[in-house]
Amino acid sequence: MTSLLLLGTALAATGHHHTPAETLTKQALYDSVIAHFDPAIASPSLTDRFACGTGAVQQLKDHWDWFDPAERAELTDLVAPWKQDLLEELPGTPAPPPGAGPSDTCFGQFAKNRHNTEHFGIEWDDSNIDWDDIEDFGEALEESWQVQVEERGWEAPYKTDQYKLLVYVDGSNYAGAYTTVDNCNGVYVAYIVTGNGIFWGDWYQDLAAHEFNHASQFAYGYGHEFYFWEATATYIEEQSFPDHDAWAPYIAGYTDNPWIALNASSQSSTEIFSHMYAMAILNFHLDEYWGGEDMSRQLWEYAKDFPRTVYELYLPDVLEDLGYDWDEIYTGFMAANSVMDYREGHLMGRIDKLDWVDVLPLTGFSERDTKPENLGQNYWRIDGNAYESDEPDLYLHFEGGLGAEWKVLLVGTSGDTVQRIVEAEVVDGEENEETLEAFMPDWGEHADVWVVMSPTVQGYDDAYSYAFDLWAEPAPEPEIEEEVPVESDDGEAAIFGSCSTTPAGTASGWLAVLGLAGLLVRRPR
Repeated sequence: MTSLLLLGTALAATGHHHTPAETLTKQALYDSVIAHFDPAIASPSLTDRFACGTGAVQQLKDHWDWFDPAERAELTDLVAPWKQDLLEELPGTPAPPPGAGPSDTCFGQFAKNRHNTEHFGIEWDDSNIDWDDIEDFGEALEESWQVQVEERGWEAPYKTDQYKLLVYVDGSNYAGAYTTVDNCNGVYVAYIVTGNGIFWGDWYQDLAAHEFNHASQFAYGYGHEFYFWEATATYIEEQSFPDHDAWAPYIAGYTDNPWIALNASSQSSTEIFSHMYAMAILNFHLDEYWGGEDMSRQLWEYAKDFPRTVYELYLPDVLEDLGYDWDEIYTGFMAANSVMDYREGHLMGRIDKLDWVDVLPLTGFSERDTKPENLGQNYWRIDGNAYESDEPDLYLHFEGGLGAEWKVLLVGTSGDTVQRIVEAEVVDGEENEETLEAFMPDWGEHADVWVVMSPTVQGYDDAYSYAFDLWAEPAPEPEIEEEVPVESDDGEAAIFGSCSTTPAGTASGWLAVLGLAGLLVRRPR
């Protein structure tokens, strides 16, 4: 499905500070490439993943010196069979000088066959590739251009005002693709590579939208962290072909593993690899709750102001610089994902819960394999059946360690709708521990209440432990109005209410009580 490749080892050497690191070995990289491009002989542990060569090709270029000549020949034959060596420039015939409009690709022609559309030059060598498939693919690419460039305002890929964008279809059964850049006349120009296996159902259309968005992304520079390239290109499939919903199964990479860091990136971890694409859910959230359909493009436009930055723009910082409140955005994101409160949430699957509880009190702990990473989440669902009419108020005492700053929510929901959010307040913060408490009155108004927690540090090497107590109690007794006789001016007694207050358990008074949560909370006996 995609890809973004570095402009050589100089750019590749620039590390980014926020994305979770991975330990890569020669064997792991080799296995990853095989899994992407030749799954028939892949290790069984690597075959259950998306058909996407993105990071595999990127890392292969970065670590090409790990492989001897025979290994390089084998890998080049898998990834770029039209080349003698992966790092060499495309061996095309020289392109004619650009005229009044695009008439050829910047690389000239290097394959036997060519089909030109208005903006694309599609090439292939294998005589078994069906001409009708090529024409259909060309139409899908042009439709992607129309939606993304003409209607949504995305940048046209670099140099497409002078040249057609090269798209090469390999004769293999590979059902994925990647987008990369090569030097052409002293500048780096994007092109797309796919396998012949993309032609089933409508898949080639969604793939066209995804890959074309990568080609456009290159025009904004290399600033955004790598996961956001894939998340955005997955989200853009819905904008380009809204009737297909081919993006929806990819969201499982998030819903199955919400504890993974929001900005995680890896080729050797199946879970993190899938999570990169699944973070399209963040693009959907920004679209529906904040800036609309133009929001993702605006985030890419921001990157143009940082031409020397490579995969380092931390999205919370970007949003803050653009005038948005990241804390408020993230609170809504955590809450909405408890029940997938989105227009097409019914397609997004259900969030993985640590537990579904129908009896209180509850003492909960982080689990070793699912401890949340930076801006990753854990979800606990409290079934409305646990509600007792004589215990309408819900209390939370939360302790999180390892120096993280925590965001902890009580989220009241009904069906697929978020009805109320109560954010826990810090009552004690020390170097290696943070204590938060929250109070939700009348929690029985909701079908379910979710406890959602997330560390919000920018580190990437740790997952974070926590423990919490959750229990229900009777509402505090309302203060009784005391009648105090007072002498009136005419000498007769008058009655005034001197101590009247709003009962703490009522909906109108719950915010005031929340501020006193630290005084009211006790541990369950």
